[in-house]
Amino acid sequence: MKNSNLYYPLWLKYSPVFVMLLKKAVNGTETLSLNKNDFETLGDRKVSDYTFNLEIKNTKVINNISGTAVARDLYDVLVNNPKTKELLQDKHYKLSLGKEYILRISII
Repeated sequence: MKNSNLYYPLWLKYSPVFVMLLKKAVNGTETLSLNKNDFETLGDRKVSDYTFNLEIKNTKVINNISGTAVARDLYDVLVNNPKTKELLQDKHYKLSLGKEYILRISII
């Protein structure tokens, strides 16, 4: 697959931050401002943006992210890190990236 793991290095860079944000999300939505250029450097999208919604319940994706490599790679980074995987246990998280390149993390 050509698009396999394009964004993995980007998400891996933020792995320590995800631990903190997932913990703090129990008190309300947490945000992380990301750099648009990081996505454009790694990605291959010419017209569309990099927005997505990713819902993870008990470490499993519960919505369809098959069309977005950005979300798939984020999920892979989260579940392959023992610390973040532990935080995803027994909770229902929503992670979303909007056009302004702000990642929002909340518990549903």
